[in-house]
Amino acid sequence: MNHTATQHFQNYLGISLWISSTELIPEDITQLVGIQPTYVRLRGAMIAGRNIPRRPEFDVHEWQFRKQFDARSSTDLAQSTEKFITDFLDEIKAHASLIKELSEHHSVKISFVYHADAMPYVGLTRDQVQAIAALGAKLDYDLMIEQNGFSETDEPRSVEVG
Repeated sequence: MNHTATQHFQNYLGISLWISSTELIPEDITQLVGIQPTYVRLRGAMIAGRNIPRRPEFDVHEWQFRKQFDARSSTDLAQSTEKFITDFLDEIKAHASLIKELSEHHSVKISFVYHADAMPYVGLTRDQVQAIAALGAKLDYDLMIEQNGFSETDEPRSVEVG
């Protein structure tokens, strides 16, 4: 998606735990995991704003727990994002064994969305990698970088951890 130079380009890092399933509805995922989601979508729901159905191979129940960090408010961005990621993973750590069980039959991923005006540092500490592996989750990175008044989105990349 392109933005003109006159539009505001918000710098942030979003991190999400996504659980998708063809069988488990979001309410059941919430009951099993014990975390209140920030977003849910039922299989068969129309695409918001476009009022068209998803293609069958992409039509799944979706459950998401998401946090967002405003990258403009930080003086030491690398340290602040590391703490933000660690805090997010610590918040879901108590539910790791339940999430890991779900990952055996359903899609579980940790998604990072970097929306920045310069290439951000996207590394993870050893403890963060171990926490994600304990979830049985894949990693998904989406980098949106503004350059010369336009933003370019890199294709999301998924990585298996474990």
